[in-house]
Amino acid sequence: MQTFIMAYIILLFLPCVFSAQVRILMPGYEAAISKEPHRESGKVLTTTGKECKFPFRQGGRIHHHCITILFSRPWCSITHNFDRDRRGGFCAPEKTQSDVFVHTSRRVTVNPCQVNPCQNRGVCTQIPYRHSFECSCPEGFSGRLCEQKKCYETIHLRYYDIGESWGRIHLRNVEQCTCVAGEIKCERVRYTISRRIIPMNVLPGVKKPKPSKPGKKPVCGKKHKKRLSVPRGRIMGGTSALPGTHPWMAALYIGQSDFCAGNLVSSCWIVSAAHCFFRNPLLSQIRVVLGQQRFNVTDSNTKTFGVEKYIFPKQFSVFNPTLHDIVLIKLKKQDGKCVRKTPFIRPICLPDKGMTFPDNYCCTISGWGHMHEKAEGYSSLQEAGVRLIPHESCRKPDVFGNHVTNDMICAGLNGCVDACQGDSGGPLACAKDDVSFLYGIISWGEGCGRYGKPGVYTKVVNYIDWINSVIRRKPKTS
Repeated sequence: MQTFIMAYIILLFLPCVFSAQVRILMPGYEAAISKEPHRESGKVLTTTGKECKFPFRQGGRIHHHCITILFSRPWCSITHNFDRDRRGGFCAPEKTQSDVFVHTSRRVTVNPCQVNPCQNRGVCTQIPYRHSFECSCPEGFSGRLCEQKKCYETIHLRYYDIGESWGRIHLRNVEQCTCVAGEIKCERVRYTISRRIIPMNVLPGVKKPKPSKPGKKPVCGKKHKKRLSVPRGRIMGGTSALPGTHPWMAALYIGQSDFCAGNLVSSCWIVSAAHCFFRNPLLSQIRVVLGQQRFNVTDSNTKTFGVEKYIFPKQFSVFNPTLHDIVLIKLKKQDGKCVRKTPFIRPICLPDKGMTFPDNYCCTISGWGHMHEKAEGYSSLQEAGVRLIPHESCRKPDVFGNHVTNDMICAGLNGCVDACQGDSGGPLACAKDDVSFLYGIISWGEGCGRYGKPGVYTKVVNYIDWINSVIRRKPKTS
């Protein structure tokens, strides 16, 4: 009985011991001390008490914690799009180790990664200036805590996420498969073999561009057509691309960690997004790889170049990098030449001045997926279809309003996928008579794949005079 009374007294006075300044914590989660005036549980506040909005877009990139880009002090955006709204603040300081009093009067330090919350051998990383962490999942697992088991397809030799579907030919049967709770569920589907390829853009109410006049055989915009035993249409929605299907794709490695995509438009010139270069990197810090299929992997089909120079349009400003988001990159010559065409390296066509594609037309984006919101990225080049959205729809107040200018194109929203499947600077390629044109450049958006928020692209047609004037400019002779 005395033991019970003593326990009751201890419970009665526990609030006094802990005080209102301490929360009871789950093991492995960082403490939130209420005496810190600019920090709330699960939130990061600025020195003025405003909440940081994560993730936020700055310089065309997605950030999930306070950053020191542009300033020496850590700062954040108080909206999800700093590039557009230009509203931010310095992050309120926090102790790297939160002190918590316990009933033994000992001080203990709590770190969210101290007891690893990541499952399946995931690696826990504490996020600076946030009471949070991130899990780096091993191959075959995904999810916030690496708790979701992916499905490994032995025919395609790749993992698929839960809920992802794909087609395959298995034991001479055509099957539609889906990853369900880490297991592959397949069912046979009826099919008819035909030598007629159905165009992607045959939809009610969608006009087909007028056929171009017969002329010289195009030297740009043509894909390498690999021989297949059975003709097949393209698989849309973010699937691995066959080698040579996007031979104009350029991988731009900038500095130690930055990555963007680009588009080969002539022997020595790449077109990309200007915001990828807003920090004005040294030429020696830039590496361009053409013919790349797997991310950061070179082989006999790839060619690596240095950069001679990069040029912004006069209107571009680092203080508003979503406007006039286009840059020209000149490759360094090797043995007196730049690019030699191969089935895996060839330029995309630049559009003619005034060239347009109709609303709802399905174009293609491609990339390695390393600009996904909280994504792990892909190991091989991906492709997906996006539909062009009417300009007035994208300028609606509940979409992007007047932040979308006449120098931009919107695509995605309904059907197909969002531009997050690609990388900044990558192509919005629209085909006409089986020839691909660089109609847009992947530029910005709000988050990734958010409902009602399409991807925004730089409208290349509006800069075609400037592009041609730079590319065709004759070098000065002494």
